[in-house]
Formats: sequence, C-alpha cells, structure tokens
Amino acid sequence: MTQESPTPLGAMYIDGRFEPAQSGETFVSTNPTNGEAVAVIPFGDERDARRAVDAAAAAFPAWSSLSAAARAKHIHRVADALERRRDEIALLITMEEGKPSHEAQGELQLSIDSLRWYAEESRRAYGAWIPDPVPGRRLLTQRMPVGVCGAIIPWNVPCAMIFRKAAPALAAGCTMVLKPAEATSYIALKVAEVFAEAEFPAGVMNFVTGKSSAIGNVFLTDMRVRKISFTGSTEVGRLLLRGAADQIKRVSMELGGNAPVILFDDCDLDATIRAVSTLKFLNAGQACIGANRIYVQSGIYDEVARRLADHAQTMKVGDGSQAGVAMGPLIDMKAVEKVEELV
Repeated sequence: MTQESPTPLGAMYIDGRFEPAQSGETFVSTNPTNGEAVAVIPFGDERDARRAVDAAAAAFPAWSSLSAAARAKHIHRVADALERRRDEIALLITMEEGKPSHEAQGELQLSIDSLRWYAEESRRAYGAWIPDPVPGRRLLTQRMPVGVCGAIIPWNVPCAMIFRKAAPALAAGCTMVLKPAEATSYIALKVAEVFAEAEFPAGVMNFVTGKSSAIGNVFLTDMRVRKISFTGSTEVGRLLLRGAADQIKRVSMELGGNAPVILFDDCDLDATIRAVSTLKFLNAGQACIGANRIYVQSGIYDEVARRLADHAQTMKVGDGSQAGVAMGPLIDMKAVEKVEELV
C-alpha cells in the first residue's frame, strides 16, 4: 500500500502535532475529474487512533473546565482562520471531491456558520431548578459534557460535516477524534491546519486518517470514548450501533435514505422545477437530501418530465473549477457503475 510520495504529503493531527501513521503506510487521494493524485495520506490504524484518544482524554479535564465564553472564543478563532483560508479549501473540495466551485463555497460558508452558531449556543446550555418534595429544598440540574467523542464522516460533504459534528461537541466541552472518509482525507487534514493556525488547545480536536474498521473499532472498544457520531451507510450504522451497545455508548446516526418528492397538479411549476432540479443534481446526485424518487400527479406528469429533461440539457458538466460548470463528476468508478446499473 505504501507508494512513492508526490507532493503534497498529508499528516494526521494528534495532540496538536502533525504526524505520519505509526506504520509508515500511506495511500493516494485522487481527483475524480481527471484521476490525478491530490495528496499522499497517512494510512493510520488502531495505534494511531489510540494515541488520538489518549490525547483527547488527557485534554478533556482542562477543556471542559473552561467557561462557555472561553470555549466560544477559541471556536470563533477557528472560524476566523477558516474564513481566511476559505478559497484555498473550497478549491481543494472541488479537486478532491469534485463538486463545482459554487457548491464548495457554500459548504465553506456552512462550516463557518456552524462554528459561530455553536460557539454562541454554548453560552445557553442552561440547567434547571426543580421543586423538591421536601419543603425548603430545590433540585438543580446541570448540563455536562459527555467526554471524548469519536466522529466518522462521509466524503460527500467533507468540510461542513466536520464542523456539524465538531462545533457542538467542542462548544459543549467535549473533546474529539475525527476520522474522515478516505476519498476526501486531504480536505480534513487541511482543516486540521486551520485548528493549528487558530492555536486551538492541543488534544481537544484530533484527526486520524486511514483504516476505517480499525479506527472505528477503537471508538467502540475504548471506554474513554463516550459518544460516537456517524454519518454514512445504514449497513455500517447497524454495525456501530451493535458495537456501541456493549458499553452503552451514546450514539448519533445519520444513515442512508431514499428521499421522495410529491408533486400535485396545483403546484407552481416554475418554482417546482427549480427546486426539484436543485435537489436532484446537487453534488451530482450524491447528497443525502437528494430527490431520489419523484411522484407526479398524472395531470402534470408529461410537462414535469419534459421540463426536467429540458433543464438537464442546459447544465454544463465537467471540471468544477471551471466557470459555468453546474455539475462535477461522480466520486469514483464504483459510483459510476452504480449509476450505469440504474440507467
């Protein structure tokens, strides 16, 4: 699996340091538009994941002891650093994942917004006073961070998904180990550079790339990992749920779906065609909110089919970094073969 190293060379981010995999193994991330190498990525395993959990567990007491305002300040600094590098990372999203520039820029804005939103929401993690059955006493509830969180994200939203998981966890006082999808690992490692640039406390946020099963198994078996957040297939979600049950870990799962759209004959067809087209062709159809099934009332079926086909004919498909491109490539040949089977 180890290959000759073209530049650039990525590095995992563990305990505030950029490091190779302990095994020394790597894999190459490629551009789905042209098949060219994007970066050489460390192929981490259980040892790397365990070191990252060690770092996150060691950082948890100090991070969780900070005031919400202090944590918010750190998170806003990450948002500031991400803002400064948004064009660089947006271009990398287009290169490594394939989506057009305007979609990549939208993903960067969502990432920044998530950081700023949760930074301020942390100030409103209120508890409650509860009447006690005993006269003269009251009970107090307080929200507490759960501890180390393990996060596994997909390739189709490679930047924003980092912050959809990390921003609320970090704001709450948790620490995190994040495992990105192999196909878009370099994006995650560039985001790790943003945390370093923002001088985020070491060990609070860690990035481990490599073998999914090995890293996921550490999340499941290490008692210090108290929550797992996963976005991906239903099949893998089932495996994680079964494994998490042994230690009764908290889990958050966003799994596969088959989203329907229902069109009635009294709909505004102009607005409907625009909305359905956006949902269907977003990220070349590789989105969890994609319109996978469209049910149309018989009275407007022919017109809807014609107008959707006409709209598709106007779309420019190609290299997402080029002006006017509305849809980029599918992520890999496996995805191409799946679509060909459907056709």
